[in-house]
Amino acid sequence: LSAAMRKCRIITPDKNGKAKYKNVDVYTLLYGGNLKLNYDMKAGDVLYVPGGAGGVGHFAIQIGHILGAKVIASGGRGESMEFLRELKVDSCFNYKEKNPAEAVKEFTKGKGADVIYECVTKAAGTLAIRFV
Repeated sequence: LSAAMRKCRIITPDKNGKAKYKNVDVYTLLYGGNLKLNYDMKAGDVLYVPGGAGGVGHFAIQIGHILGAKVIASGGRGESMEFLRELKVDSCFNYKEKNPAEAVKEFTKGKGADVIYECVTKAAGTLAIRFV
């Protein structure tokens, strides 16, 4: 993988409800079980994965499922949406057609995501802050 593809962030709320970032790489996610080891993700938590149909995103989705999380994912093409449905995410949406913040808030009944695994772009991460 290129250096850019290996750089990812996990975003969680701090005790004051502000976004807290942790830079990780894809190897940490895959081999370290980062969602469990560093963030104590538990059954029932909501995980949002922007770009969930991508090479890294679909691994985050599967790990979220294994840990019992409710998984929300977004994609930008018809093929991506079809793949996300095959991965049996709890909710998926096309970010080109629906505002991501609204989609996540709608699914969580206004609560927002507990954890965001962001491995797309800084712009997606900036938007993701609104979901926590």
